[in-house]
Amino acid sequence: MALTWGTVLFCVGLLGCQTSASTTPRSAWPTLDAPQHAEGHSWHVNGAGQVTLVLSNPRSDEALCAVVKGPWRGGGLDMPCVELAPESDVVTSSTTHAHLLHAGVGLDRWVGCNSLNYLADGPVLGHAKEQGVVDVAGDGGWNVERMEVLSPGLVLGSPAYDLSTRGWPMVPITEYLEAHPLGRAEWMVPLAWMMGDSSAGAQAFAGVRDRYEALVGQRMEAGKAPRVLMGSVADGVWHAPGQNTFVARWVEDAGGQYALTAEDHDSNVALGLEQVLEHAAQCDLWMMLVHDPDSFTVSDLLAQDPKHQALLEATDEVWVCNTAKHDYFGA
Repeated sequence: MALTWGTVLFCVGLLGCQTSASTTPRSAWPTLDAPQHAEGHSWHVNGAGQVTLVLSNPRSDEALCAVVKGPWRGGGLDMPCVELAPESDVVTSSTTHAHLLHAGVGLDRWVGCNSLNYLADGPVLGHAKEQGVVDVAGDGGWNVERMEVLSPGLVLGSPAYDLSTRGWPMVPITEYLEAHPLGRAEWMVPLAWMMGDSSAGAQAFAGVRDRYEALVGQRMEAGKAPRVLMGSVADGVWHAPGQNTFVARWVEDAGGQYALTAEDHDSNVALGLEQVLEHAAQCDLWMMLVHDPDSFTVSDLLAQDPKHQALLEATDEVWVCNTAKHDYFGA
């Protein structure tokens, strides 16, 4: 981030958590910094001069949460607020959050995760084992007793979790709704800011961005780009990302052509098998995600749904990413 954060943060306080039911017009807050590719976070200066990180839904632009360092001093607020204490321990709800922390600012204060069993072998899982990161998965997503023992100062979660009744400092992380691959990666910057070192996150992201854009510049000629189908069948219905999604952009940036160009959606679409077979007949390969601790074979694929056989026959190649062995979500 092209900002001198030390100057701005000099006047920022350092403590706990409050909210107010009244409304403050956020339209009057000056924008301090906006991301290059992400749509779900930005920094502003509230009416009291505090640096305020605003987190939102990248698709609807609905503001979800404000985050400040120290007690909130900006008056009434129309959304939840999380006030960060210095050197707070952090718990994550997603393996992606752990990878973003690792890439941006490091994992020194990562103490718990409710999806540890989805981490593939690598430095993040190695750190979790060596440092005894606690598995906080439980009923409703969380093991309350273990969370109470850890007493984290920051919980990185999904907006789907309502942790307000427990008083946990939950910050909604919506990187999974970003349509651009670099938009997802850019979330390492606000995560690093919350952990106290935004410059480390910004520098790490700049490296990711430069490498990504260099690879995009090497994409294939249009006539040689493979046509790619994504998704899988469940109960006779095909579920796949629409055209305006992270996956579609990722395929195209990698030099492919995404098959569902007529499905103009920013989330998953559901299609009948007949429609999918029409798409598959014009595709070069079909890519799908699975999670299997063992090897995944054609027999396993057909066991998921016998209708996969029709797709196998209609598509030239099938590529499988087994997320138990290759961490697609943290790649």
